[in-house]
Amino acid sequence: MAFKHKILLPPFLKRVVFRSISLGKKIVYPFTISAFQRDFQIPFSKPITILVGDNATGKSTLLEYIAYACGFNLQGGSGDHTYQTQNQEQFPHLTRLQPCMTLSWLPKISQGFFFRSETFFNFLEYLNSPEIGDGDEWYEKNYGGRLLEKSHGESFIKLFGVRFNRKGLYLLDEPESALSPMRQLQFLKVLKNIEDRQDSQVIMVTHSPILMSYPGADIFSFSPQGIVPVTLVDCEHYQFMRRFLEKPDFYINQVLEEELLPYNKVN
Repeated sequence: MAFKHKILLPPFLKRVVFRSISLGKKIVYPFTISAFQRDFQIPFSKPITILVGDNATGKSTLLEYIAYACGFNLQGGSGDHTYQTQNQEQFPHLTRLQPCMTLSWLPKISQGFFFRSETFFNFLEYLNSPEIGDGDEWYEKNYGGRLLEKSHGESFIKLFGVRFNRKGLYLLDEPESALSPMRQLQFLKVLKNIEDRQDSQVIMVTHSPILMSYPGADIFSFSPQGIVPVTLVDCEHYQFMRRFLEKPDFYINQVLEEELLPYNKVN
C-alpha cells in the first residue's frame, strides 16, 4: 500500500518564544527595548501575520532576528544575496538574543526574502552591479526589470509582485514606506496572491492602517505593556488615523501649539 506524503501548508514558522535572562545591573541593547524585558511567545497560525505598535517597541528587532535565524542577508534580501559584510560583529544585539529565543518550525525553511525599507537602496545598488544578472530578460523575469531605473514606489511594487512569487518566508519591515495610499491597496492584492498560492508565509511590520486591514491576518500589538493579539479596530494606529480624519484641525493645532496627546487620551 502506497502512502502519500502530507503536504505541509504555511505557516512554516509556528511559534517564536522569548525567555528573558538575568542581566544583573548591566542592561544592554536590545534588552533595553520593552518587548525584550519580559517573557513572550507569538504563535503563527495564519499565512499572513502583522506586527504593529509604536516606534522602539521591538517589532523590527524581532523581524531582524528571524531573518538572522534564516540566514537571510541582514541588509535586506535572501541568503544568496552576498553584498555588504555578513559577520556577526555587525549585529551584536542579535547574538545577545540568541540564547533567549526559540523558533519552532514545521518544516524549517531557509528560502524567502527579508525586505527592510531603510536599506532598500543598498539592495538596488547590489542588483545593479556588473557581476549580478544576465541581461534585461533576467532582470525582468526575477525582479520585474531593472529596479534602480524605476521610481521608489514602483520598484517596491515590482519587487513584491515578481520576486515574491515563489515558495518562502517573507519578512517585510515597513513595506508601505514608499507607497501611496492607492499603491498600498495594490499591495493587498500582492498579499492575496501569496496567500492563495498556499506555499508561503508573510510576517510584516507596518504602521499603515491600510496594510493592517488585510482580511483574515493575525495582528499582534507591541507596547510597553507586552505583546498581545488585537483586531484591526483595536490598533492604536487605526484609531488615531480615524480620529485624525474626523477632525484634522484639532490634531494639527494640538501638535503645533501644545503637545500631541497619546492615542488613548483623545476622544
